[in-house]
Amino acid sequence: MRLPRIDDKNIDKVLDAVIRNTAVQGTLSIIFVTLAIVVMVAAVIVTIKAIRNGGGENTEAGGATGVWYMEAADIRVPALWDAVLDAVRLRGGLPAGLAARDTLRLEAGLPLCGTDMDATTTPLETGLGWVVKLEKERFVGREALAAQARSGVSRRLVGLVLDEPGVPRHDYVVWADDRRVGRVTSGTKAPTLGTFIALAYVEPEVAPVAMEIRGRRVPAHVVKRPFYRRAQQEG
Repeated sequence: MRLPRIDDKNIDKVLDAVIRNTAVQGTLSIIFVTLAIVVMVAAVIVTIKAIRNGGGENTEAGGATGVWYMEAADIRVPALWDAVLDAVRLRGGLPAGLAARDTLRLEAGLPLCGTDMDATTTPLETGLGWVVKLEKERFVGREALAAQARSGVSRRLVGLVLDEPGVPRHDYVVWADDRRVGRVTSGTKAPTLGTFIALAYVEPEVAPVAMEIRGRRVPAHVVKRPFYRRAQQEG
């Protein structure tokens, strides 16, 4: 499909054309690839004009929200949002917030950069050793990772399932008997599983464990990630 020149005046017509044509073609990849290109171009155009003009009748400028931490980086374009939402609904989709995304990635056992892994952790500790190719002669951090692989890790990121109700939170302490053995990095109630789950760094080979939640120790057990497995749940 050939797209006309895009600006903030004809964006609605262009997006409508994309939605109609791609819906007729019925190809998911075409819908989202084409729409992504249009949205990116349009968002850049509208954002630049909104910043230059200090807003406008079709935009709303405000403070930073969500995961964006740049001041005045929140530019809302209602017409653009409505068009994207219409395209998503054609495939039975619905808008989802940050918390919904976070519970999904936790059920999948996926560590979040900046929360479950950062400059103080290594791939070997996080359970991402499969991406480390020590047979390669040179790469940043090879010597440190090779040494850790030889000596073994002093902590590891594991999945925990609470045996009693309680919502795990970042930095909650993990205990084994009366010894502090780690800390929680992420936690939530898993909506698909109906259980309370967490990711935590703990000493190797510790079990059973307990998590300190609001002054009480809630028993938990270590499980293999991911928490949710589609074939297992649907089977």
